[in-house]
Amino acid sequence: MLGVKILFIALACRTVFALCPTYQCETKGFPNQSTCLYLDNSTSINYVRPCEGDYACVSISSTLSECQYKSSYIPHTQVAGASCLYNQDCVNSNTCINDICRGYSKYSNCTSHLDCDIGLYCYPGNKTCIPQLKKGQTGCTEDAHCVNETCIPQLKKGQTGCTEDAHCVNDAGCQILSTLNPQSNVCTEYFSLTDYTVLIGCSQSGDINYLCKSGFCANVGTATSVCYPAPQSAKTPPVLCLKDSYCLSKPAGTSKVVFNTTCNCGLNDISNMFCSLFPGDSVYNEYDSMVRDWIESDDILKCNTYGRFGAGCMKTHWSTSKFKEFTRKMYKAYNYSQIITTDDCMIEISFSEYYKALEYSSGAGYIFAGLLGLSLA
Repeated sequence: MLGVKILFIALACRTVFALCPTYQCETKGFPNQSTCLYLDNSTSINYVRPCEGDYACVSISSTLSECQYKSSYIPHTQVAGASCLYNQDCVNSNTCINDICRGYSKYSNCTSHLDCDIGLYCYPGNKTCIPQLKKGQTGCTEDAHCVNETCIPQLKKGQTGCTEDAHCVNDAGCQILSTLNPQSNVCTEYFSLTDYTVLIGCSQSGDINYLCKSGFCANVGTATSVCYPAPQSAKTPPVLCLKDSYCLSKPAGTSKVVFNTTCNCGLNDISNMFCSLFPGDSVYNEYDSMVRDWIESDDILKCNTYGRFGAGCMKTHWSTSKFKEFTRKMYKAYNYSQIITTDDCMIEISFSEYYKALEYSSGAGYIFAGLLGLSLA
């Protein structure tokens, strides 16, 4: 396909001009001691301050938030392979054994993939936990059907028959080639498919896809979707914008496709809007490289099939410093347009996990200093 083709994300292109809220950190003048965010109608500024101790800033209305005590414990969140102290920590009917959640054993009755132990998935035919398919085995219908290098039938890399990633070993996903014949679908190693390799299910606007070496796929007007070179921003981020049509990529791939992302309000004090990142941008690549590190590690094989990319398993099996690094890069990649130029107190309120993962408790905002002079030209 010759020429430049501009593909827009499904969201309607917005025509927002200076309608973003303004946020400013402050310590005085709040309506009461519990208030952490309020709108001053005389200035149209939202004043914010972090809550102390085990309190979180909770929205009461569109113009008022108050500090409320946050529960320090949420039960039934840890999948098989994640750390625990008691049975109540674990999902479904998993049990805590030697400080690790364990699910049902092979061929036990189950109702969900989450019921099953590491390396197993819940077979839909007779609702029993069976081994995941190894890489290369066929017959999977999802990634959860694959096993950690042993097959009974959790599918190995190269085996067929999957319909979702959960049917495949944890370091492989289901390459869907047919929605009607699962035996055509293959458990494929993550990040192994070269550009222009066919796979079903990618949109015209493009999607993140871990089966592709580029981490990206798209339907670019061919009969089906393919792995595609990850697009990069046409301008160096951060890119100021007024609407989505400002947020274009460089022409990508052999078809010279120009993709576009969204223009989002930043949580800053001058109502600036910024474009979200493309998967080929350097900041996003820092996060992408951490995902690849996790997949290439043996640690991903120590998790329930649905927990392969879960924070619980990562936190259990990665070092604290590595997990914090992953958290920082993930939040920055996915929330770049909100975080850029944002003061520390607003980051602490809106992205508490990101704030806690920072290597310092104050001064985080200076990373993006000097960017306010950017123009829209």
